Amino acid sequence: MWSQLLLCCLIGFAAASQNGWQSNMEYEYKVQGRTFTALPDIANQYAGIAMKAKLIVRPEGDEVLMAKIANAQYAQVHANLPEGWKSDIPERHLQYKQLQLSEKPFQILLKNGVVRDVIVDRDVHNWEANIIKAIVSQVQLDTQGENVIKAHLNQLPEGDDNSAVFKTMEDTVTGTYETLYDITPLPEYVLQSQPELVPMPELKKNGEVIEIIKTKNFSRSEENLGYYYGLGGMGQFEPNTNQMGDFFLRSAMSRVIVTGSLKRFTIQSASTTNKIIIAPTLNSEQKGMVVSHLNLTLRAMQPASGSFEQPQQGQKLGSLTYTFNTPFSGNHEARQGAKRSQQEYMYSSEEDDQQYRRQQHRHPRSVQQSEESVESQEQWAQEEAKLNQPLSPSSSLYIGYKGKSIKSADKINVVEAAHKLAQKIAKEIQHPQEIQKEQTLASYVILSSVAKIMNEKEMQQVTDKLYTKEQRGQQAEAWYAYRDAIAEAGTGPALLTVQQWIDSKKIQHEEAAEVVAVMADSVRQPTDKYIRAFYQLAIKNEQVQRQHILNDTAILSFTRLVRKVIVDKLVAHNQYPVHSFGSFRTQEGQQFVAQELIPHLKDQLHQAVKEADSHKVLVYIRALGNVAHKEILAVFEPYLEGEKQCSQFQRMQMVLALDKLVKTHPKVARSVLYKIYQNAGEEQYVRVAAVYQLMRTAPPASMLQRMAEYTNIDTDEQVNAAVKATIETAAQLEGAEFEELASNARAAQPLLTKNTYGIQYSQNFLRSFVAKEMNLFYKQTAQIYGSHDSVMPKGFKYALRAGLGGARRQLINVQGMVSSVEELTNVFQRQSHQYQKHQEQQQQGFQQAKQQKWSAEYIAEKLNIKNPEREQLEADLLVQLAGGVTRYFAINNQTIEMLPQLLRQVEDMLREGEDFHYTKYINRNDVAISFPTEMALPFVYTLDAPTLLHFQGKIRATAEPKMSNGQAIRMPETITAHAEIRALVSARLQAKIGFVTPFDHQQYIAGYDKNVQINLPIKSQYEIDLKTQQVQAQFQPIEQDKNVQVFHYSSWPYTAKHDILSLEPVAQGPHTKIIYAEQQPQSQFNQLVGKQTGMAFRVQYISEQKFADSMWAYEQLQRHNGDAIAFLLAPLYDETIQHTKAEVTYDAQESSARKVQMRLGYESEYQQEQGHGNAEVSQFAQLPRESKARQQQFAKIASAGIASSTARVVDLSVEFDGHNKAEYVATAAIASSPVDEKARALFYYKKHAAQQSYEVAFSAKAHIPNTNGLDYQYALQFDPTTTAQAELAFGQDLQSATKVQLHAKLQKSETRKQYLKNSERAQECHEEMKQGNKQLPACANMTAEANLLDRVNVHVQVEHLSAKARNATQKIYNALRAYGYYNLDENTVDPQTNEKDNQMTIQARFEPDFEAVNVTIRTHKMESHFDQIRVNQWAKQVFGFHPVFRMTDRVMSEALELDTYRPICVVDQTAANTFDNKTYRADLGNAWTVMMQYVPQFARASRHQERYSQQQEEQQLEQYSVLVRDASNGQQKEVKMTIRTPHTEGQTIEIDLKPQGQCGDNKQCAKVVYNGQEIQYDDKKVRDIMHGLVKVYALPDGDVKIEVRQAYYIIYDGERVKLTATHDKLRGSVRGLCGTYTGEYATDFLAPEYCIYENEDAFVAAYQVEQAEGRQGRYNYKQQGKQSQTECVKPEIQYANVISEQDAGRAHQQYHSRQQQQWQQHHGKNAHARGQNGDGQECLTHQTQYKVIESDDEICFTIRPQPVCRKHCNVERMSTKKVPVHCVAKSSVSKLWKQQIENGASPDFSHKSVSKDISMEIQTSCTRY
Repeated sequence: MWSQLLLCCLIGFAAASQNGWQSNMEYEYKVQGRTFTALPDIANQYAGIAMKAKLIVRPEGDEVLMAKIANAQYAQVHANLPEGWKSDIPERHLQYKQLQLSEKPFQILLKNGVVRDVIVDRDVHNWEANIIKAIVSQVQLDTQGENVIKAHLNQLPEGDDNSAVFKTMEDTVTGTYETLYDITPLPEYVLQSQPELVPMPELKKNGEVIEIIKTKNFSRSEENLGYYYGLGGMGQFEPNTNQMGDFFLRSAMSRVIVTGSLKRFTIQSASTTNKIIIAPTLNSEQKGMVVSHLNLTLRAMQPASGSFEQPQQGQKLGSLTYTFNTPFSGNHEARQGAKRSQQEYMYSSEEDDQQYRRQQHRHPRSVQQSEESVESQEQWAQEEAKLNQPLSPSSSLYIGYKGKSIKSADKINVVEAAHKLAQKIAKEIQHPQEIQKEQTLASYVILSSVAKIMNEKEMQQVTDKLYTKEQRGQQAEAWYAYRDAIAEAGTGPALLTVQQWIDSKKIQHEEAAEVVAVMADSVRQPTDKYIRAFYQLAIKNEQVQRQHILNDTAILSFTRLVRKVIVDKLVAHNQYPVHSFGSFRTQEGQQFVAQELIPHLKDQLHQAVKEADSHKVLVYIRALGNVAHKEILAVFEPYLEGEKQCSQFQRMQMVLALDKLVKTHPKVARSVLYKIYQNAGEEQYVRVAAVYQLMRTAPPASMLQRMAEYTNIDTDEQVNAAVKATIETAAQLEGAEFEELASNARAAQPLLTKNTYGIQYSQNFLRSFVAKEMNLFYKQTAQIYGSHDSVMPKGFKYALRAGLGGARRQLINVQGMVSSVEELTNVFQRQSHQYQKHQEQQQQGFQQAKQQKWSAEYIAEKLNIKNPEREQLEADLLVQLAGGVTRYFAINNQTIEMLPQLLRQVEDMLREGEDFHYTKYINRNDVAISFPTEMALPFVYTLDAPTLLHFQGKIRATAEPKMSNGQAIRMPETITAHAEIRALVSARLQAKIGFVTPFDHQQYIAGYDKNVQINLPIKSQYEIDLKTQQVQAQFQPIEQDKNVQVFHYSSWPYTAKHDILSLEPVAQGPHTKIIYAEQQPQSQFNQLVGKQTGMAFRVQYISEQKFADSMWAYEQLQRHNGDAIAFLLAPLYDETIQHTKAEVTYDAQESSARKVQMRLGYESEYQQEQGHGNAEVSQFAQLPRESKARQQQFAKIASAGIASSTARVVDLSVEFDGHNKAEYVATAAIASSPVDEKARALFYYKKHAAQQSYEVAFSAKAHIPNTNGLDYQYALQFDPTTTAQAELAFGQDLQSATKVQLHAKLQKSETRKQYLKNSERAQECHEEMKQGNKQLPACANMTAEANLLDRVNVHVQVEHLSAKARNATQKIYNALRAYGYYNLDENTVDPQTNEKDNQMTIQARFEPDFEAVNVTIRTHKMESHFDQIRVNQWAKQVFGFHPVFRMTDRVMSEALELDTYRPICVVDQTAANTFDNKTYRADLGNAWTVMMQYVPQFARASRHQERYSQQQEEQQLEQYSVLVRDASNGQQKEVKMTIRTPHTEGQTIEIDLKPQGQCGDNKQCAKVVYNGQEIQYDDKKVRDIMHGLVKVYALPDGDVKIEVRQAYYIIYDGERVKLTATHDKLRGSVRGLCGTYTGEYATDFLAPEYCIYENEDAFVAAYQVEQAEGRQGRYNYKQQGKQSQTECVKPEIQYANVISEQDAGRAHQQYHSRQQQQWQQHHGKNAHARGQNGDGQECLTHQTQYKVIESDDEICFTIRPQPVCRKHCNVERMSTKKVPVHCVAKSSVSKLWKQQIENGASPDFSHKSVSKDISMEIQTSCTRY
């Protein structure tokens, strides 16, 4: 009996002692804590509180502790702490206040020593209960691993060992997180230096001093407490964990010292330090910090006397985790938090970490639950709000008053507060100078925060107080501020309020659209109810549907919101506070998207297509794309696969609309996009769009390699260009995010085609930049969709995404697309009065022209030229700017056709004068993070970037005559306008890091503010004379006698103690202290600039950073590795936090001028005869003062002595009109002639200000010989030496000025000649010339190259060079010397020069291939040689002078990747070459053959099909035809040109070119006949036809050149003709031997019937207008009609099955059934055969087969893949059977499919119709070799 009793006592004692508490004892602990905030990297200036109290603990039984907290006090701290947050603060410096913390006893419930619950008195407030939890959390010890989780490092205590390492899942006040326990005995010597760790060492007795370190892992949690908003799209991180990017760190470590053993111990001291470190602006170098430290130290341990009272009506708290109040309830009781799950956590922290993260991603609050099975609401820290009630727990206003909303405070009436704030803001923006002083934008942020806590009724009350119909004035401004604050509130009440505003028409049209767009991007708690309510507003509301702009915006905004909330998992998780409210991606929401939203959008899209409502079609396509659910593929499927008809532009938009799907479902999108791309018969721009989108899915290397290899055989050059540019630029991407994509692209890059593509082709430029030391990253995407009918792209996209400290933001995304550039031009032109007038002339003369032989109309009828109907114009523009501003615009031809009527309305309105007013507040991309600290004081971080846009004024304008009569737009002769505009843009960035003390409604902040403001109050007048091309403008300040702050920039870091109830900006608070990193500013100045002009501006600057001089800019550029985009972004995202202020102020007192007058004029003058004028610079000072007269005089001087010259003059003058006038004048002119070798350039500048003058005059005259364009050998031997003489004078006056004379000589060297002779191109040219062809590609290229000048000699002589000019010259030379340092050989000791003191010689010798240049500079003191300086291709075009082609031509040729400087088409003696560089045999005979006919496409203007052809001809105002035939001798050519334009007054003019014997030696090669009359011409003077519409002149070797203005020119030598396009309108709009000029050589053989020939003879014959007598061509088109028809294939789009059942997200069973059916159809009986033979199964595969049917000239493809033997196997048995096939006429497309099959591919024809059944030999059995 005694032994059993002793055993029970020992067991009981052991159990009682394991929890560290002895029964019947009383423990007294000293509680000390501090929570501070600061910017410690700048200064040790801290703000926060210190707290002290006494904790008394009395154990009662094994698992119950009674405790109470006594004498709790706190002190506010706002001071400099030299040693940081740990600094010892003497008690005398702290003014402690009593903390109204309950002193009533509370119970602590334990289980095996671990705290499992706390019971407090029901009277204890929730904020008090949280502080109790914080204190109790310090004694939360799990020394025996009660809540241990699986980990390899786990080593639990064994026996009497007092060491252990293990992980638990432990709850404390900050949440329930994985906690690492490190337990070790503490050495004695540590205690000697830190005796405070063990205040009562006598309690150790025979035990040890044991140190227990607890480290929380916030990245693994059961309950991750906290709120966040705005982190969506920033990166792949989990919010509120240990680390978010590089901008956020969070840690918590506890140190507990116990004495005794782990089975029997006493807690001597316990402390926890919780640090939150964050970059205030997300990328700032200096970080901000909140540190929370709580310490318990044992003061006494003695036997208990008496007992504590039990809590009255005890309230269980559930756990130690922090709980939020119900903010709007009158109940202050402590709330029960989530109870701990009793499940065992079996996740390993090493091997199972990936599994953990996958579970964490699915539901970050619990490692045991999935997002699809969300816990019941009572387990969440926050409850779901009703739609008409707000919920915004991140706001200090929401939790700052005793844990509740400030609405609970007696002194706060939110209705009055909101009204007062709006009125304050409205008053301040009336005075822009006061905005920064009064912190107006900070007040707006407060107003927006107040709006977040208002319910619907309160919002309506404020609406009633503020709403006004007036558009200007203080009341209106107050309404605008409140309107935008509500839009950004992001709450249910805000949504209901906006809906009420729309229903009551308080906001309409554009204003309402902006509000709805902002509201969709600002929502904080997008519950199912919220989504439903928004759906009713955006989709169902009648008022919204009646307003087109509002309707479009509402639909698109809502669908974007749906994607972010329900579809995009990552954004949904990071953008919205799922840790507080649970996932918003509910099952109900997902069903709503799939079963209601997408079907609705689908029906609307189908209906819009049916009604041909282009605008709605584009909007609903974009809306579906915004949703980004994979079921949108099923909606697009019938259109993409050709089952339903829509325009090709709309099909391309569907592909572009997958831009969000590539992010939400990249694998599905990749599957669809790749199938679209690989269909060679698809419309080319649909394929290009697919390529661009495909790259965003990170395709594997194998796919990219296939695409790269295919560029070598694909005939679609637009697609090839897109693929090549995309892969090449992707291979250069930097950063870990693109590492795999870049690697895959590099693996494919060597397989790409070697062809190069110019800017007229589709391009995709991808670039990324990473600067780790600056926490800066960016990715830039620039996409171009090349156009076949213009060099201008038909579409573009530019996107820029920047990463700041690991947080990534979309800065800009702009995308625009048009169905046809030419049609866009046509539609605009059709609105003009001039066009309509010319169209009437065209209609009147059309029939007559049709009867005139050789007119374009006659030829079109004879050849039956068919031109397909162009689709109606469609276009769209998507704009997404930083801050979340997203707008989408869809337009069509009807939109543009409304311009005359709209312009008339605007014109009438402006004639009377129109007041305008616009005010908009924007605060987008705001960020909020909040969670409890170790002292139970909520940490709050907010980042806001409010912007104010305020424009108001009045505009009055008149045009004479009126610009529009409502039917057409005419060009007026004069426009007069008066404007008074006040433009104000003010932006602010405010970052706040701190915490809230709910018990005294204070917020402690370490913050950083940046402000930028531009204010321009300007009055202006404009007079525009379009007839004389003169513009006058006058500007002046609205208030001339007042100083105006034009620009302001300021930034300052600070700390503050702020009363939340004050509702005032922090900077205006009495307890805000600016942080100064330096005692004195590093740079400052105060300077008056511009006083000499009469307009004085005071510039003030003060900063702690050194001023940004030129060296600073250079260093920054080097720091960014020379990357321009990164360099430009750096100032916007400056990583330094500093105190800076910069201001620019208009100083009225120092300004003598009251207005500024500007004049801009342009003069163009053509003179046949040589004029006279003095071009000496000394005479320029005598130029007239009046602008127009000065232009005329300059034009006369420029063209003096130049025959058939055109002079162009630009004149600009600026005059400051006041007491002391200041005037600046600049005039430039250039004159040249196509026949005269002389050219001249002039420039004059004069400044007269502050009684001082300065003049610059420049005159240059050049002799540039003309040369031929058709004979390479002549060009090679021709001497194109060019000389130039120039004179430059500058100084106070031209008589005593510094004068510089330059003599330049440019030559072609013998070395260059020899290089050209030996080049491969020259050899090719010689081979071509043997056939009589001198201008095929090789020779045409060599002819142009032969005239490049590679030697430059410049002699400079200077007179009266001032010291200032000499220093400037030396600086320029020093810069050149630094640039070419490694190439420089400088001789200053004994230079071998003949130059005098005032002379200098510069020689440049290009290498023969222009890859490098050698430059020599000689003066009398030195000789410098710069050797082998590299010259890139662009520099070659700039500096490689050509006597015929200007620099703009050369640069453009490089941009277009042309072999010649302009696009050319040549018909040579036996062959021809098209614009798109396709060379073919061309035996013409003496039948007139169309070389080029202008045949532009037009969209239908009438619904009647039979009238379309006539409409097209009537719309075509310009008619150009060029015909060619062999002359009677067969060795020469004759050319006929016909032209009919508005300039010919509706008449067709005809020009014939005929050979006339030998040419050269001043003898012309051709006889020119104009309308039957021979005209005389030579190389000295231009012969004009039809007032200069056509110019005729000879070249030096006798060739004739005929220029047709704004169209083309022809060079003809009697044997060949070269046609050069000079206007973009010809692109894609020509027919004939010159091809189609689309950039696609595969379509060059396009016949009149709009089909493509394969045979070149048939193609040539097709364009023979009639068969003349005599020698016929080799191929008789008339006789071979039937055969030619069979060889001519119409270019049609081939649709394919690109969306599978699986892609479309259809039911799995349906997909499985279809796959099984297809397998059976494909495999048939052969499955049995393969089953019998294992080798056969490996050898036999299935592939689409083809059969060429020669009799029908077609190729037939099997509908289903047929059995075939693999390459490594033998055919053992074959059988003949009939199979269904789809037959296609022979064409480039069908041949491509045939080639694909031969290469092993298996094109899918299952969706094609069955043409017939044919017999084929099928391989049925195979064996291995």
